[in-house]
Amino acid sequence: MTKKLKLRLPSINVVIEGKTVILAPLSEKEINQQYVSWLNDPEVNEFLGVRHKKQNMRDIYNYVNGLRLSKDCEVFAIFTKSNRCYIGNIAVTPPHIASSEPGISSFGIIIGDKNAQKIGFGAEASILIVDFIFCRLNAERLELGAVEENCKSWRMLELIGFKREGVLRQHSVSTNGKRSNTFLYAMLKDEWEQSRNRFKNILSAAKIMPSRQFSRSKT
Repeated sequence: MTKKLKLRLPSINVVIEGKTVILAPLSEKEINQQYVSWLNDPEVNEFLGVRHKKQNMRDIYNYVNGLRLSKDCEVFAIFTKSNRCYIGNIAVTPPHIASSEPGISSFGIIIGDKNAQKIGFGAEASILIVDFIFCRLNAERLELGAVEENCKSWRMLELIGFKREGVLRQHSVSTNGKRSNTFLYAMLKDEWEQSRNRFKNILSAAKIMPSRQFSRSKT
């Protein structure tokens, strides 16, 4: 008999509410065929690490549970604020480059809903999570990578305030075998403190609340 999959309790058990999106710890309700289909869709997973292996629900459980074993790491489901539509995930993860130094964090995002990709929900979710990591988790440095061909990703990082610190040459391999460079980006806490005022329209509306206060259905 196949052992029933069970999701660990969230490591960061809060909900982050913005102007147009809400970030809530991923629950078993979101681990469904829709999520699996996003991970296996070549248009969605083109620059994701999972693109080389077909994913299933067990893979998702293992990923989320593994991440929740690490301090200050979590997978948040992204919902539209207007109708609680589940459109993607954003995860607070260990550093992009493995490091034993304290105060370093990273994040990754997937907007699986193709209509939502065109609206800018990903940018707002990223701004909310950057502010949360620096201001609530007290990270001193945020770092992550972006494949050179993924212009939308690294341009968004630069818009938020990340600085390109280096290039991993021929680091990424596409599903057709093409090798590409990976850009390394980072931001320091004091840099975010200097630039966050540019996003006051988003951050002034942000609220953080216990996850028990969040309803996944619009009431």
